[in-house]
Amino acid sequence: MIKKIRESAIKGLSFFLVIMLMTFGSVLWYTISVLETENEILINKSLENEFILLKNSLDYALREAKITGDHKVEIIKMLVANEFHDDKESIAKAIDNYEQANNPVRKIISNVMLEDYFRNIVSDMTDPFVLKGNRIELDQSENCSYFGDVRKVEQEMLMHANPYLAKMMLTRILLADTGDKDRPIFFQFITDPYSDVDYQKDFDNIPDNFKGKKATVLETYDMAGLKKKFMETGSWVITFGTFEFITPSYIYNKEDIAGRPYVESGLKTGIERLSINTVFNFKLVIDNNPSLRSELKMYEKDREYLVEKHTSRERSLYLILILVMIICFITMSFSSYLIREVHFDRYGVVNNAKRSK
Repeated sequence: MIKKIRESAIKGLSFFLVIMLMTFGSVLWYTISVLETENEILINKSLENEFILLKNSLDYALREAKITGDHKVEIIKMLVANEFHDDKESIAKAIDNYEQANNPVRKIISNVMLEDYFRNIVSDMTDPFVLKGNRIELDQSENCSYFGDVRKVEQEMLMHANPYLAKMMLTRILLADTGDKDRPIFFQFITDPYSDVDYQKDFDNIPDNFKGKKATVLETYDMAGLKKKFMETGSWVITFGTFEFITPSYIYNKEDIAGRPYVESGLKTGIERLSINTVFNFKLVIDNNPSLRSELKMYEKDREYLVEKHTSRERSLYLILILVMIICFITMSFSSYLIREVHFDRYGVVNNAKRSK
């Protein structure tokens, strides 16, 4: 009777250890899951706060670019008026012959625009360009000199990673559909080479040195799309590295410098709209702003700390779980040994089951 009771007690202990192990393991897994969720919430909060800083800085840069462009327009208008003594007929004639290299209006605009980089950041991604009608009339970018200084919109769009998006951007500028600060004009431009660009099969005239290029792909080309990309990657370099932002300023929006309207009596007059387009790459802006870069670095360090802290906690919990499993395994093994190797006589005295007879 005592033998059966003690055997049952040993089996009961083993069963209890199994239940304890399962319970403790479940608690640990639940704790790890909770910590994982809390860590994700903290990291997402950090990313949210960092993007607020990025968006505010980008909005400020866009407003600055717009003010810069508008200021250039006022200077150009003043210089043109002085050059022609405000003679509208002479101004109109000069505009109609704008393509000539010695054209006074062209010279004035060129002098105002020459080597005028956004925030004095010298780069092909920060120099402005002039768009007149469907032509890029003035662009000092070295990487855009393939077609020469004057090229049509159809040629310009082929020089970008996404011709469709570039065409949409240029069309919006031509139509003065500039949106607002929450819907800025921006587009992809060429960066690292790759081969699987399906849309390029529809553009047979892409120059060889511009083929097979890529840029960051967004779900939507607005602030929401930028935020989604940033939240996914956690990197402002990846998010903004392959975009140029454009802020058009028009030398008279409804009419040209000579006062001739673009639309009269509901009909287009054929007068071409002329715009000064300030350009910048936000990654370059951040790179050249030590204060902003330092603030962004703090967010990155905070997330690194959160990841390290979470990893350390997770490692400790896994270690505890492993130790408990080892203890339970040893205890159950010893209990099994007792059941196999020990028996009891009818008085409850322990005897060696394998002793010699």
